[in-house]
Amino acid sequence: MLRLVRNDFKKEVLLIRRYSEKSQPHTNQEKDEKELQDVISSIRKNFKKRKQVLAELRGNVEVKTLDEIEEEADRRYHQRFIKPSLKWKNKITKSISETMTIDPTKRTFQVLKESLDQIPTNLAINEFFSPLDLGDVVELSTSLNQSGLALIVELPSKEDDPRYTVMNRLGELSYLEKSHFKFRIPQFIPKDRLQNLIYKVPEGEDAEDYGSIKPDSSGFTKYAVNPNARSFIMKPVLDITNEAWKILQEISRKLEIIHKLIQNDSGPKEVSVFVLVKALDFINLKKFKESIENTDLIDYAYENLRTQLAEKIGKEFSDKSFLGKSIGKISTHEEFSVVKFYAVILALRKQSMLWSNSYSSKSSLIPLTITALPLHYTKKLAGTSDLLKFDHRVADEFSDFVDIYYGSKNLPVIPPKYTDIFYLLKEYAIGNVKDPKIETIVSLLMKKQFPDQDVTRSLVYQLLVEFRIIQQDSTNPTHFSTKLCIPGKQVSTKADLEQQYYDSTDLLDFSYDLARKRTDLTHLDVFCIDSESAHEIDDGVSLEKIDEENYKLYIHVADPSSFIKRDSSLFNISYERSFTIYQPELISAMLPSRISDIAGLGKNGRKTRAITFSVPLNIKDGKIDFRASKVEASYISKFPHGYFYSKVDKILDKQIKPSSDVEYCEFTQLFEMYKVGEALRLMRVKNGGIIFGESIGVQLKTTENDDLEISQQEPTKSNLLVSEFMILANRISGEYLAKNNIPGVYKVMHKLPLFNENIFHRLNQLSLSSDHYPRLSEIVKLFKFISAANYSAKSNQSHFMLGCINYAPSTSPLRRVGDLINHYQFHTFLNEENLAFSNNEVLSMVLHIESKNDIIRKTNLEATSYYTINKLKRLIGTKEIKELDLIISSKILDGGYVFAIIKNFGIMSKLKFDTNKAPPNIGDEMKIKLINEDYNFEFIEFDPVGNSVLIKEL
Repeated sequence: MLRLVRNDFKKEVLLIRRYSEKSQPHTNQEKDEKELQDVISSIRKNFKKRKQVLAELRGNVEVKTLDEIEEEADRRYHQRFIKPSLKWKNKITKSISETMTIDPTKRTFQVLKESLDQIPTNLAINEFFSPLDLGDVVELSTSLNQSGLALIVELPSKEDDPRYTVMNRLGELSYLEKSHFKFRIPQFIPKDRLQNLIYKVPEGEDAEDYGSIKPDSSGFTKYAVNPNARSFIMKPVLDITNEAWKILQEISRKLEIIHKLIQNDSGPKEVSVFVLVKALDFINLKKFKESIENTDLIDYAYENLRTQLAEKIGKEFSDKSFLGKSIGKISTHEEFSVVKFYAVILALRKQSMLWSNSYSSKSSLIPLTITALPLHYTKKLAGTSDLLKFDHRVADEFSDFVDIYYGSKNLPVIPPKYTDIFYLLKEYAIGNVKDPKIETIVSLLMKKQFPDQDVTRSLVYQLLVEFRIIQQDSTNPTHFSTKLCIPGKQVSTKADLEQQYYDSTDLLDFSYDLARKRTDLTHLDVFCIDSESAHEIDDGVSLEKIDEENYKLYIHVADPSSFIKRDSSLFNISYERSFTIYQPELISAMLPSRISDIAGLGKNGRKTRAITFSVPLNIKDGKIDFRASKVEASYISKFPHGYFYSKVDKILDKQIKPSSDVEYCEFTQLFEMYKVGEALRLMRVKNGGIIFGESIGVQLKTTENDDLEISQQEPTKSNLLVSEFMILANRISGEYLAKNNIPGVYKVMHKLPLFNENIFHRLNQLSLSSDHYPRLSEIVKLFKFISAANYSAKSNQSHFMLGCINYAPSTSPLRRVGDLINHYQFHTFLNEENLAFSNNEVLSMVLHIESKNDIIRKTNLEATSYYTINKLKRLIGTKEIKELDLIISSKILDGGYVFAIIKNFGIMSKLKFDTNKAPPNIGDEMKIKLINEDYNFEFIEFDPVGNSVLIKEL
C-alpha cells in the first residue's frame, strides 16, 4: 500500500508539471483549466486513500504545536536519560566514596572513569573458580572473527527463570542461562558500579535504542540501559578485546612454536592452560628469531628453548619420554593477565587443527587443559581435506565407490587412496575435529551420497560401520576420543605402552609399606557393601556400640598408596589417568588389576592394610565432635561375606532372617548402622544439605540375549547406609587436613548468588522428610542455580549440596587419584616426615584432576546416551513404547526449542512447540503420547553419535 501511495503521488506531480509547462502564452486557456481541474480532482480522489494508508502505517496521528513537541521531547529525554543517569550516578558515587577518597574538584563521571581504570587486569587461579556473579565478563561467541564479550548485569530473580541478563558492547541486553557462556573473566567490573544500570521502561512507552524486551511466561517486559552508564561500564570490557586483538598475531606465533616443542608421534598431549600462558610469557620472539637466523642452528634453537621451558615452566616441555605425567609447577600466588588469557583463547580457535580446545570446565567456564594434536595427525587431516576441496574428481570417485559397496555383504579391501578419506570421516564423526573447513567438506561429501538426509555425525558413523572401519558391536564413539586416550584404540601409542607396563609383570615389592606403624583393628567386623559386579572393593564400615546412645564409627579404606612409591612411573600413570573410566562395554582402570587385588578389601582372614577414619557419635544429641576424630594407618581382616546392596536391602526390610548366631550378630550390626546412617543424614540436612528423592541418571545392563536393559537409579536403604558413612569419612578427612595445615584435594560446590534464595530453603525443608524428598522436577530447577561441584586445593570451602565444609574425598583411592594423593599426605604426616606434596604441587595436580573429571564425566554421559538413543529409536520404530515422561530443563531457545529430559531413558532432547502456545516453564512435567490418535509429537531426528534427539509438536 505504501508503494501505491508513492506511485499516485508521482503521477500527480507529473500532471502538475505538465500543466505548468502548458500554461504559457498563446495556449488554449479553456483546455488548460479543464486539465487543472482533472489534476485537482485526482488529488482529492486519492487524498482519503493516502490518509488511510498513512494512518495504518503510523497509527493515529495527533497534530501538535512545535512547543508541545519540544516539551514532550524534553520530558521523554529527562525520563529516559537524565533521570536514570542521575539515579545511577548518585548510587555509585556513594559506593565509590565508601572505598576511596574523592577529589571534590573532580566531576562525578571523571571519578567513575578513574575508578574503572583501576580495575585489576590480573587474576589468581582460585578466582577463576569463584561462583558466577554480577560483574563477570562472559564470552558468547565461539568464532574467531567475532567479539562476543558481554557483561553480566543482573542475576536470575525467579525460581522458574535461571537466565542472567548480559549486556554487549552496544548496550543490547540478552537473557541467557549459564550454559551459554563459553569463557569467563570473573569479578571484573565491581558490583556497585552496576546498580541502577538497567531500568524498567514504564508501560506504554517505547524502549529506547539501548535496551531489549524480555519474554517470560507472564508476557513481555521492556528494559533499557542508560547510554551514559553503558559507555563508562563497557569501556574496560572493550579494552580487553582491543588489547587481545593487538597481540593475537604474536600469541599465535608463540603457540606454533610451543606446539612444535611438545607434540610428538606418541599421541595427543595435554597441557595445562595456565602452564601454556606461562610458557607464552617466557618466550621472547625477537631473541628466538635471532637464534634461528643461521639455518644450521634451527634445531639447536628449538632444543635450547625446550630445555629452558622444561627447567623454568615444567616437564611438559622435556624431550625425555617417560610413562605417565609429571607434576606441573603452578604457584598458588601466581596471577594471569586477562588480556593474554583471552588472546590465547582466540588464537587457539584459529589453530583448531593443531589444538583440540572444544572442552571447557563446567565450574570455571574456561578450558583448564589444551590438547596438542600430533603433527602427523594434523598433516593427514589437512592434506585429505585440501585434496577433497581442490580435486573434485577424488570426491566423485569416492562417492561412486561408496555407492557401489554400501550395504554389500562382500566388501572389498579399502583402496589406499580412500583410506585417509575414511579416516577424516571417522575423526569428524567421533567429534575429534571441530575445524569449520573440514565440517563443510564432510557435509558436501555426504550430501553426494545421501542427498535426502540431514548430515549428522550418526549418518557418517553408520557409513563407517557399513565399511567396517568401526566395529559397532564392541565400541562406542567416545573410545576414539583424543581427550580420553583409552589404551588399545589406536589413539595414543603412549597410552598403549603404559597399559603394557601395567600388564607386564608384578610391579611392586609388596613387602614395602609407606606407613611406619599401624593400629591393629582386626577384631572389627568390616562390612564391604557393594554391587555384585564391583571391580574394586576399596571401602568398608564398622560399628562399635558403647551404649544405647553412644557409638564409635569406623570407615576403612583400601591403602594402595602404601605400596606405590610417590616418585614411581606407576604413580605418574595413575596421576595422568586420574580416574577409572566406566562405560557400558569397557572399564579402563586407573591402577593395575594386580594392585586392586592386593590392596583391595573383602578377603576374609587376610590381614589387609587400610586407612581408617573414626569418630565417636552420640545419636541422641546428633552432634559429631570432629576434634575427637582420628585418621590412622591400620590392619583389618574380618570381612563378613556376601553383603551386596541387594542382600543388605532385604535384610533391612526384614525379608531375610538370620540362619545362625553369627548371622544374627551381623544383621544386628547392619540395623544399628542403618540407624546411625539416618542420624548422619538428618544432621547434614539440618546444616543446609539437600537430599534427592529421584535420580537423573540411568543404569545400563546387557541381558542374556544381548539386549540393553535400562533402569533408573533408585535410592535404597543400603545406599543410604554406605553413602552416609562415606560422606562422614570424607568430612573427617577434610577436617584433619585443614586442622593440620596439610595441603589436600577437596571437593566444593557453591550456591550461585541470587536475588532470591527461597529455592534453597524450600528444598532443604523438603529434605527433612523422607516422604517428601525433592522430586526430579525440583532438582532440575536447582541445578540451574548452583555451580558444578569441582575439585579444589583450598580448604574451608563449602560443599553446598552435602551441607558441610572441608569435604576431602578419600574413600576411593583405587579409582580416584585425588583420594590417593590425600592418603600420601596422611601417611607422611603420621610418619612425621616431609609431606609428600607441597601446596604448589597439590594445586597443579588439582587442576589436572578437575580437567580429567570434566572430560570423563562428559564422555561417559555421551557413551550412555549413544546406547540409550539407539534403543529409544528402535522401540519407537517397533511401537514397543507407548509414552515418554519428560521434564522441561530450559527456557525457550532461538527457533522455538526447549531442552527436556526424557526420564525413562535419562537423556536430553530438544523439543519444538507450537509457536501459538505459551512455552512451558523449567521443571514442568509432561507426557508424550506415541500411539494411535493420541500421537501428539513426532521425532524428527535421532542422532545417537551427536547425542541429539529432536521432537516436534504436531
